[in-house]
Amino acid sequence: MQRLSMGGLWSPKLCSPHGRALALVLGVGLALRLALVAYVAPYPERYLQTDAIGYHQLAQNLVQGHGFSRDSAPPYRPDNFRTPIYPLTLAAVYRLFDREPVAMLFLQALMGTLTVLGVYLMARRLIAPRAGLLAAALLALSPHSILYTALLWSDTEYTLLLTGSIFLGMVMLARPEPKWALASGLALGLATLTHPRSLYLPLLFVVAWSAARLRQGAPRRQIVGHAVLYLLAFQMVLLPWRLRNLARFGVPNLTSAPGINMLYYGAALAKALETGEDHWSVAQRYDAQLREQGAFRWNEAEFADRALRLALDEIGKRPWNYARVHLLGTAKVFLPGVFAVNTVLTGETQIDTSAIYGMLITAPSQWRSLMTALETFPPTFWAYMAFTVPYLALVYGLALRTLLAHLRRPSWPWLFGGIVLYLAGVAGPAGAPRFRVAIMPLLCVLASHSLVALWPLRGHGKAGPPPGGP
Repeated sequence: MQRLSMGGLWSPKLCSPHGRALALVLGVGLALRLALVAYVAPYPERYLQTDAIGYHQLAQNLVQGHGFSRDSAPPYRPDNFRTPIYPLTLAAVYRLFDREPVAMLFLQALMGTLTVLGVYLMARRLIAPRAGLLAAALLALSPHSILYTALLWSDTEYTLLLTGSIFLGMVMLARPEPKWALASGLALGLATLTHPRSLYLPLLFVVAWSAARLRQGAPRRQIVGHAVLYLLAFQMVLLPWRLRNLARFGVPNLTSAPGINMLYYGAALAKALETGEDHWSVAQRYDAQLREQGAFRWNEAEFADRALRLALDEIGKRPWNYARVHLLGTAKVFLPGVFAVNTVLTGETQIDTSAIYGMLITAPSQWRSLMTALETFPPTFWAYMAFTVPYLALVYGLALRTLLAHLRRPSWPWLFGGIVLYLAGVAGPAGAPRFRVAIMPLLCVLASHSLVALWPLRGHGKAGPPPGGP
């Protein structure tokens, strides 16, 4: 990986043409997000659905002193499914704004805009100032990133924290000092406590960082020391939550979600592919099988542990089927969303993205009926899709061009591409377009590199390294 020269962390002057362009990009990004929030604010059923209901109940219980629980009535059993940062943020907003969910949506509009700023800083320092503006503009206009601002889900806050941690990680690559290793590890730990999908991401970053430092001829003792500091900082952030779960559930896990999702999606989808059954019928049968073994005696973490064991056993019987549904789940992350889009824009909930894309494997004969149902969607939905499809094609194509251009020389696009593949792959068979929210900042930075290369402009980019790194 080439040596990076991050320069100052912030250098644009707002009174300059470049600074005014940045202010315009940030203003447009914020305005689009605020406009969508204002649009859905009168309709709670649009932003309080599926996962949002659980987050809302957790925050309500925290405010009312019932603890970290998703129960709506006593005895308010402790929850082991969700990680704490987003519910705690939501509870803080509820305390300030009389338990008003819309207030959190407005805060998320600001979070999304701060992520746009973070992308600008990364692209500016990795590529060139103009690339920073281009990357920020792409993310400011990202339909999916805008959409999830108006849902009471953790994706927007998680993306902000993840982007911040990656930016600090890039600083750590350019300035191998203990403080940056510590800051990056702490930031990624907070992101993981917002959503656990980045639990194993530090290992990828440590490998890339260590390889880059070895090529630069850095002392091995220094490399190991900084890597250990980074991993320790990451784990120290997670430790209090693990201890809480150990005390309450007897299992020092971060969340019970992996075991449950592996059974209900991974094993059940693989079995449904083999038998042609409905996916949820298989999932219910697995659930009944566990309960026959005495699930009524298990707490949530113990149930998830046994669910994971059963899932792995069932997957081991049909590994190729599981590989197929896992690859489909990964692909679904990159496909245009349907369910959340339709719900937010129209209030309708008749089409589920997972059902649509899952039909490609488990029941392709029903694809025509689903397409017929899509014809009933209103013009607002199709207007959204008319912009989203070419937008994604543009960003994906430009990002792929950047990655292909760096196949023969290690550099930062390799790391970004690895993070993108990790975040898409870890979603597993349950993958859905919502997981793309966290990937979009990285894709926009990669795309901006190709835009600068394809669209050269004299007099720009002198303050930063040339495309491809210094």
